[in-house]
Amino acid sequence: MKNLRISEDFERESLKDFVYLYEEERLLDAAIQKDTNRRPAKIIVVDKDKILERKHEYQHNPLPF
Repeated sequence: MKNLRISEDFERESLKDFVYLYEEERLLDAAIQKDTNRRPAKIIVVDKDKILERKHEYQHNPLPF
């Protein structure tokens, strides 16, 4: 009877570990899924030479770098 009780405790601990690891796996999958479903960035190219060709406007460098 004593041996039976010890094996039941190990089985229960094993099942608890499985449930916690499965929960952690699902949370990681959800985070990965959230990151992979992002839309691509919109890239806008500012042509510095074309902006500075305007004669009727004040000429300055609009780029911060």
